[in-house]
Amino acid sequence: MNARQRREDILRRLQDSRTVYTNALCEVYGVSAMTLRRDFSRLEAEGLITTIRGGAALNQGNAVLHSLELRQRRQPEELTASLDAAEILSQEKGNRLIIVPGVYVPALRGASGQMTADFMERFHVDWLFLGANGLDTDYGLTSPDYTDAETKRVLIRQARRTVVATDSTKLGQSYFERIARLEELTRVVTDNHAAPDILETMRQRTEVDSVG
Repeated sequence: MNARQRREDILRRLQDSRTVYTNALCEVYGVSAMTLRRDFSRLEAEGLITTIRGGAALNQGNAVLHSLELRQRRQPEELTASLDAAEILSQEKGNRLIIVPGVYVPALRGASGQMTADFMERFHVDWLFLGANGLDTDYGLTSPDYTDAETKRVLIRQARRTVVATDSTKLGQSYFERIARLEELTRVVTDNHAAPDILETMRQRTEVDSVG
């Protein structure tokens, strides 16, 4: 098991038990306490855990914004935004790609904040495509991060139509900051693993496509 695999396994254990301890994991993985502390430091830098005396605890709740790296590992085909998506779009003939400025967040490989909002107020957008941290039938489109939420609210105001593209694991999830109600979205596009009851409720408030 390499370091990346070990960190992913640590996260799985944390999702089950919420807390793990260094001594126990040393025996499980056959590595030193120093090696595990390096793993904990890496996961803590991504905002996923908090180190505690003798171990680590999972960061949880409605104000935790996971890094892009983790989301790429969990849903590599469902990624919809960031510099990675921009690079793919730039290779298509006939596209004129504009990179939006703002405060760059390395963990997310994207920009947001007041500079982003001010820049986008210069444009009227025909079609806006957004990803989602959480999309709930009661609370709508939400984010665990205030800056991210405010940036997306400005984008929606400048757009004639807003499409949210999200994998089904985000449906039914709600976070700290509301971005938009379902009725404010033109369409939701998700995969075919979404729960039928959630899709049916969403279709009463906006258009929903299930593909894949």
